[in-house]
Amino acid sequence: MPGPGPMGRRRSRSRWGRILRIACALIAAAGPHAGLLSAVTPGQSPPQLGEGPLRNDTFVPVHAEAEALLREGDEQLAAARNAGKAIPPTALDAWREAIQISAATDAVAVIPADNPAEWPDPGGMLARRHSAPSLAVHMRLTELGEQGYRAWLERFAPLAADSLAALPYDPRALARLERVYPGTPAAAIAALRLSDGAREQGRLDRARSYLERARQH
Repeated sequence: MPGPGPMGRRRSRSRWGRILRIACALIAAAGPHAGLLSAVTPGQSPPQLGEGPLRNDTFVPVHAEAEALLREGDEQLAAARNAGKAIPPTALDAWREAIQISAATDAVAVIPADNPAEWPDPGGMLARRHSAPSLAVHMRLTELGEQGYRAWLERFAPLAADSLAALPYDPRALARLERVYPGTPAAAIAALRLSDGAREQGRLDRARSYLERARQH
């Protein structure tokens, strides 16, 4: 029987050429994971492509001295509770000092890992979360409720009012007052004035941010 003619061989080579080009295109589309995909056997889950969920710890720069002061205040509060006493002024002083010695960009753990004051922390979220020291103090006052706010205001509201009277419209002084004396009427006034100033400058996002902070005070 005579073999295939030249036309048949050309069709065969053309067909195999197309198949080879398609295979190369598929491999290129699969990228560096092509070998991994081909190694999967029936019933086996394919390997995860891409980065997948992040499981590495993220480094957060913290203000160690401010954290120590927050903890000191927590320990003093715990001791007073165990003795059946009211919120000690020294605990409030330690918390406020944590704000004073830090900058607005500094971070602290919201609560210590061992939580000596036993702040409510479902799921251990607060122990892993970091925030500005002023927000960490605000959380403590919120958890203490009316008793905590009353003690805080009795101790620091007059100082905050004096600071506001000394430099009533200086943006830097207002920003520091609003941060250092959270929860006081003077801090709320400072935040409102900062919001007005930002709005006049056309910085609407900043104005809304300070307005929200005024509500929190």
